[in-house]
Amino acid sequence: MSAKTEQPLAQPRKRKFRLNRLGTLTQITKALGKVIRHMANDEIDPIKGARLCFALNIQRQALESQVLERLEARLGAVMALDITPGRAIEWTSTDGYASSDSEDRRHH
Repeated sequence: MSAKTEQPLAQPRKRKFRLNRLGTLTQITKALGKVIRHMANDEIDPIKGARLCFALNIQRQALESQVLERLEARLGAVMALDITPGRAIEWTSTDGYASSDSEDRRHH
C-alpha cells in the first residue's frame, strides 16, 4: 500500500472587488446588492462589506435628499402659479415655469 502525499487544497482565486459608477440611486442600489452578494459568497470580509454598505447607504441618503429638494422646489413653483381656466402652462428646458395666455394665441 502506497502512502498518499497530502497536498493542501487549492485556495479559490479571489476576484478583485470593484464598484462601478455611483452617481444615481439605481447605481447605488445595485452596488449595495453586489456587496451583499459578495459577503454571502465569502468573497469579501463581512466587516469590510458592512463598512461599504454603511458608506453606500450614506451616499444613497444624500442623493435622495437632493432629489427631494428638487421636487420640493418644483412643487413650490407649481403651487405659486396662477392656474386659472383657459391659461396654458409652458415648461421651459431649465425646469422653470412660464405661463402664457392661451386665448391670446388663439386670436392672433
